[in-house]
Amino acid sequence: MKTIVTELIKKLILFILLLGFLWLALVAACTIPNEKIREKMEKSALYYKNTDAFSFENGKKLNAVSDNYADSIALNLSYNMGRGNPFKASLDTAYYSGGEEGLNRGLYRTVNEEMLPDTEYTRYWHGNAMIIRFMHLFTDISGIKTAGIIKVTILLAITLFILIIRKNYVTASSLFVSSILIHIWNLRLSLEYQSSFVIGFLMCILFLQAERKKEKALSYMALAGGILVAFFDFLTTETVAILLPLVLVTSARLEEGRLNDIKKYRKTLINCVISYASGYAFTFISKWAVASAFTGVDKFTEAFTKSQAVFERSGETSDNIFIRMINAVAANLTALAGGEKRIEFSRVFIYILIISLVVFSLLYLCGKREKTAGIYILPLLGAVVILRYMVMPGHSYMHNFFTYRALISTLTAVFASAGICITLRRGKKNGKA
Repeated sequence: MKTIVTELIKKLILFILLLGFLWLALVAACTIPNEKIREKMEKSALYYKNTDAFSFENGKKLNAVSDNYADSIALNLSYNMGRGNPFKASLDTAYYSGGEEGLNRGLYRTVNEEMLPDTEYTRYWHGNAMIIRFMHLFTDISGIKTAGIIKVTILLAITLFILIIRKNYVTASSLFVSSILIHIWNLRLSLEYQSSFVIGFLMCILFLQAERKKEKALSYMALAGGILVAFFDFLTTETVAILLPLVLVTSARLEEGRLNDIKKYRKTLINCVISYASGYAFTFISKWAVASAFTGVDKFTEAFTKSQAVFERSGETSDNIFIRMINAVAANLTALAGGEKRIEFSRVFIYILIISLVVFSLLYLCGKREKTAGIYILPLLGAVVILRYMVMPGHSYMHNFFTYRALISTLTAVFASAGICITLRRGKKNGKA
């Protein structure tokens, strides 16, 4: 009991220090005068003014959508944070909607005509605004998006390098192929979708470095990951920062034959997931509480009302929750397969077939061998992404063109479990197992 209390106190201290630091950094960004960033911001606003809310780079494929709508909101919010008291501005966030002219035009008028915000958006931290404001001292949105995809690429390369030098070839190959299948290069198209992957690959590196030395540190990293994603992201692919690191650690241990104490490792996984979820949830709760205190307005009601809408909005005429769940999963698999319509069941079938083949490999190739006792942990971790789609069917269906990228965790888990089973099967035939 004493150990649990001590751990909780340490995590509470980590939560306060990390979130406090992030908030102060956001406040510092709000102190940058708008006059300092106006020139570059005008270029960014002009860019979005001349684009559609959603533009396609590769025909009408959903996986190549540039979400200019979300980026316009992000820039609009970040510009408005330069108005008034920095502490209040960092908490009481809002943007100018543009009325009938549209959001992209709204951003242009915000920067060029100093239009005041008319739409509240306080339920998120919008931590990405600190990066947007700082980077606009030097470059416009094109440079910021390029810098983002460079960061993602470097962190992915480091992750793969760590796995390769450790001879975790199956794990590295699974991650590499999965990154290609989710079209990771298309993250360059939208600024708002980059944060969760930057944080996710950073967590992969930290998890891989720590898991051999101090397993207890994983839950603290998971807590930090939950805080960071809640602070920087706005509900895009929030599971990547916890599931992908856990998939890589699990796969690497299975490859090396180090996953012996399954019960102990299950506790580690549960601890990490709970820590991540706690950091994620309480970061939001802290935002609403502090914002309410600073503004004197109840921000909890607005946040819960809008959050409920996200959960319930289906984008379909059916009121049947099971149909909405199926549609949400199918829509994301469709985007993954390069579909142009919201749902194309012929493309969905391809991935169902792949998953079925993996299940066969798990049952037939691995069997009940002792060395693969923990192999089923991988598909279970990957299944959490599917569960997320089903829990939030409306959001997952309507925004499948970016939520589908969370399947990087599922695909890596599926390929790694199959690859490890096949490798061990060959080893058995060669008399090595």
